[in-house]
Amino acid sequence: MYKLNNYFFLFLIFGIFGSCSIQNKMESNIGTSQLAFNVLFNGQQFNIGDTLHFKNEFVIIEKLKFYISNIKVQNRGQTWEQKDSYYLLNLEKESSLTIEMMLPADLKTGQMTIGIGIDSLTNDAGVGDKALDPLNGMYWTWNTGYINFKLEGKSSLCGNSNQTFTFHLGGFLNDNLAYQEIDFPISKNNRNYNVSLDLLEVLKSLDLEKNHTLMSEGTEAKRISKIIAQLFKD
Repeated sequence: MYKLNNYFFLFLIFGIFGSCSIQNKMESNIGTSQLAFNVLFNGQQFNIGDTLHFKNEFVIIEKLKFYISNIKVQNRGQTWEQKDSYYLLNLEKESSLTIEMMLPADLKTGQMTIGIGIDSLTNDAGVGDKALDPLNGMYWTWNTGYINFKLEGKSSLCGNSNQTFTFHLGGFLNDNLAYQEIDFPISKNNRNYNVSLDLLEVLKSLDLEKNHTLMSEGTEAKRISKIIAQLFKD
């Protein structure tokens, strides 16, 4: 009986230390990575309020805010998900354009998936906090749901008297789901990843002369959201 108790005690000790060893190995295999977003205009850096040129007319970007969410990486049949990955990127806050991620330290190849906007389940859950706080100005007050992508500015192309354009893209119910996901391969053994969005290409997908304002869900918001998602390039 005494020997059995000793064996049980040793088994318990080795089990605890073995479990700790596995846990420590798992934790030590996770490293910090960065996902940086570069917002350009015609391939060049610019600032909010700069006078830019499009179709021989002027364009001024006054506001750009959009959500990045549900960051996942697939590698060797396994999937790592960024915990609570809801980020509000704001062109007026440069620091918001870089996201810190916790990924396997030995990751060399794989596929990264990022969401553009807020998914239906999160919208169904109602208002949140931090990046999802309605005080950030990305939640419709007239209708439940988050604005995925907000672009505002001025252009001489616009047909209205004050030459402004406003695009608030969102919608999550039934056929109006504007949330998009994009994939891109990880093929470099580094800890920093870059994604670019050229707003010149975004403007090309719009018709500022005829339609300079969109602030509701629907077919058009979904169509533009799909186009914008494909304009994010690694």
